[in-house]
Amino acid sequence: MNSTEQPPLIPYPPAPDGYRPPYQFRYPMRALSIASLGILVLATIGFSVLMVRLQGIPFSQITTRSLPEVLVLLVIAVLTIFVHELLHGVVYQVLGYKVSYGFAAQLGAAYAAVFNQLQQRNHNLIAAVMPLLVITAVGVPLLAVPNPFIAMCAFVVLLVNTSGAVGDMYIIFHLFRLPPRTLMMDLALDTMLVYQPL
Repeated sequence: MNSTEQPPLIPYPPAPDGYRPPYQFRYPMRALSIASLGILVLATIGFSVLMVRLQGIPFSQITTRSLPEVLVLLVIAVLTIFVHELLHGVVYQVLGYKVSYGFAAQLGAAYAAVFNQLQQRNHNLIAAVMPLLVITAVGVPLLAVPNPFIAMCAFVVLLVNTSGAVGDMYIIFHLFRLPPRTLMMDLALDTMLVYQPL
C-alpha cells in the first residue's frame, strides 16, 4: 500500500431485520466536562443548603474536619465512583448483558460497559438513571442524621455522584428522543451505534 492509499474501513455490524443502518453517536466529552463542573457548583449549593437546614447548625461546623476525617472523605469520594459504575453494571447484568468493568486512564474515569452487544433503548434508560436514583435516595436522608461527619460523608457522595452523572443525563436526554424499539451497541467508551426501527 502506498502512502496515499487509505486503510479499508471496518464495516459496522449489519442492522438487524426491521432496522435502518446505524448512525454513530459520540459523547461530546469537552462539553460534558464543562457541564459536570456546572452541575458540581449547583449541587454544592443545593445540597449545602439542604444539609444545613436538616442539621440545624452552621455549614462551617459540619465541614470543619480533622486530617483523618478528610482522608476518609477522599476515600469515600473515590468509592462513590466505583459504586456508581457498579450500579450501572448490575442493572445490565440483571437484564442479561455481559458487562465489562474497568478504568479508562485517557478519560480519567471508571466504567461499566456492554461492548459489542445489541442493547434495548429502555434497558439503557434504566441502567443510565439507576445510580443517580439509588445513591440520591440513600444519600439525601443521611444528610439529616444527627452526626455532622456522617452528614458530610453523604454530602461528598451526593456531590461526586451528581456531578459524575452528567454523561448519564446526556444519554437519557438523547434516548428519550428515540423510538422505543431503538437498539444500541457500544463500540468504545465514547462511541455507540444507534439502530432505529424502520
